[in-house]
Amino acid sequence: MIDLGNGQTWTPKNFTDETHGEVTAVRALAESLNLATVSLGMDVGLDRVARELERMGVERPQPLYPSLLLGAVELTPYQMAQLYNTIANGGFRAPLRAVRAIVDTQGRTLQRYSLAIEQVADPVAVYALNQGLVQVMERGTGAPARRLLPAGLTTAGKTGTSDDLRDSWFAGFSNDLLAVTWVGNDDNASIGLTGGMGAAQVWARVLRSVDTASYSLPPPEGAEALWIDYNTGLATDERCPDAVYLAMTTREVPPKAVSCGSTRTRVGGRLLQWLKNRLGD
Repeated sequence: MIDLGNGQTWTPKNFTDETHGEVTAVRALAESLNLATVSLGMDVGLDRVARELERMGVERPQPLYPSLLLGAVELTPYQMAQLYNTIANGGFRAPLRAVRAIVDTQGRTLQRYSLAIEQVADPVAVYALNQGLVQVMERGTGAPARRLLPAGLTTAGKTGTSDDLRDSWFAGFSNDLLAVTWVGNDDNASIGLTGGMGAAQVWARVLRSVDTASYSLPPPEGAEALWIDYNTGLATDERCPDAVYLAMTTREVPPKAVSCGSTRTRVGGRLLQWLKNRLGD
């Protein structure tokens, strides 16, 4: 329960009404675990989260409510595409354009629109986020849509579901293509579909109809990518069944597990401090 400061409280819950205790950040992201997400977001601070969204082009909500941490921000699919375009580009923001240039009948350029690129987020933090978005597709809420894609095609994405199943969202990208899909009713009536079973299915069918390459970018300077146990957050071996490939700063590399998933450790404190350092004061 979270005190909203106006005599009211807010009690978030997971989609299944289950609680899972302490979980790794990658699992919380992949499986859309609301309680872990809200807990982490409140520790980081609503103002810091809103500030980071502003840098990426999302207008700052007024007033700030904790529900922001679960995506309670009114955005159009176009605005969502702008946000995820920045994420897919490693934290570099470039305005989306429908027209790049105007040419004559001979193909000569009459007018060209400049492409302004601005770094608005830490490349290491965004790279780590994108590795987590890959796990959304591999073992999380995007897995049903992943099964519709060609074998071996690596993609990254995130599902979104509003209260009462009124809106079904999905934003995802491969190496060279990004698409955002929304499924809903004009009268805001429930459609009875989660993001994974609605919008993500549409997205996957679109993506499989075009030629594209797997999402694969090398770690930026200052990051180290290694295999982490999905459940414990410990460094592990690639051959372990719950091993996922993630990135973090070189100073935050966790200890190695004794064997596959056999040793647990509290990594939440280190992860929280890393996020705070990345988001800034």
